[in-house]
Amino acid sequence: MLLNASGGVAGSPSVERPCPLAGKGKALARALPRACPVGWWLAVAEQDPDQALLASIALFRCRVRRGPVERVSYKRNRIAAHPKTEEKHHETSQWPRQKGKTEAQKEELDENESKICFCNLRNLREENDLSLVQASADNLCALAETKLTGVLRAICKYPAEHPQDWDVGAAAEAHPRHTHSAVPFLSPPFLQISPKHRLRINEILQAVIHSARGVDYRLANVIIRLASEDMLRTTDLQDLYQDAAGDILVALWSHFPAEVLAKLLEGFQGRLLPYRSILCVLGKLANQAFAESDPFKIDVWERKLVEFVEKLLIDITDRACCEELIQELMKVDPDSKNHSLEKVFLYQYYGAVLRASDNSQLVREHLYRILALSHRGPIETKGIASAVGLVASRHLDEVLNVLEDFSKTVPVQETSASENSQYYSWNTLLLCYGRVALGIKEEVLPRVELIMAKMIEYFTVNPVVL
Repeated sequence: MLLNASGGVAGSPSVERPCPLAGKGKALARALPRACPVGWWLAVAEQDPDQALLASIALFRCRVRRGPVERVSYKRNRIAAHPKTEEKHHETSQWPRQKGKTEAQKEELDENESKICFCNLRNLREENDLSLVQASADNLCALAETKLTGVLRAICKYPAEHPQDWDVGAAAEAHPRHTHSAVPFLSPPFLQISPKHRLRINEILQAVIHSARGVDYRLANVIIRLASEDMLRTTDLQDLYQDAAGDILVALWSHFPAEVLAKLLEGFQGRLLPYRSILCVLGKLANQAFAESDPFKIDVWERKLVEFVEKLLIDITDRACCEELIQELMKVDPDSKNHSLEKVFLYQYYGAVLRASDNSQLVREHLYRILALSHRGPIETKGIASAVGLVASRHLDEVLNVLEDFSKTVPVQETSASENSQYYSWNTLLLCYGRVALGIKEEVLPRVELIMAKMIEYFTVNPVVL
């Protein structure tokens, strides 16, 4: 049995086929042989099933010759949209690595610019006049505005490529066995430039990165490693040298928060509390992360901190961690202004430990203890609120109960003075509920009425917000 050109059986009356695309234009009419004539096929199938079967075979052969039917199906549309979603997520996960390969190549120094850059770096030596040092620093910053990648690369290479500036005497005293090593380009700590010279270079590096719109990713990793080493190096400049290296990491935090934070957390080296220099930088980053209200940085900060604490609690019990941290926070520091930012981090660190704990009784006990410190001042207010927000993301009921109970112990402020213990305690409660709402994210909807009612109540009691 053969089919004629109209789709009917040869030698038999042809069935009139209604065109399902009639009135749709010539373009759609030409696409009819490639479309599925469902209505016509059902009409024929009711009259002659054999003819409908043969028509289906003929249509299948036509599609094999011409290719698959070009229609937009749900499945295909999903697959086409999926790579765009992945690409968008990839860009977000890599944020803010703005520097492309072509852009970075344009910022490399030519031979003449390299000589000028190295000359200015050498002028930063300790024995040079301050006016020459300042002029050289200005020249480097000006060159970095158009040749950022080249200047950063030159700064990283400078100690290795200029052995005439090495402080060999200091290296010999610190490492007598390695001073005459056969490796001519050995970088610190064996052969190094003088601490004062290195300090000035680090200050230039921090200023350049701080004003940059983007930094090359590979170069940033090198700078992070070098700055981390300088943060732990002991020199006659004491804290000044370490703080300058830490400021480099603070500047890089704006470009690569995950990488900077991961490197800093490595500096704990299995201890509960890190060195002073690391703690100082973490304090600055803790304050900066929440002061900017950047969701991406806050997410990176909390996620990395929680992951670190969960690994830490494998070897140390949560109770031991909490006891040591609360003792550290309860210390009365006469020079508290210089360590205020460190306290902000310690409170967040404390909150991450409580969040990771599975002991509800321990969580409630230490929430009461840190809330009892709320009367001390604005630093405690900010730190405690951040800690409570972290704890609420896993122990919401415990947090809400403790906040309710603690509010009953705070006396109502009878005076209008803004600098008293009741003022700070009420502001702490107000900020805690705000941080709880941010910490629980999508779970805030069932609790939104309770949280808003409490915030309005505490604001009414103490209308002056920090």
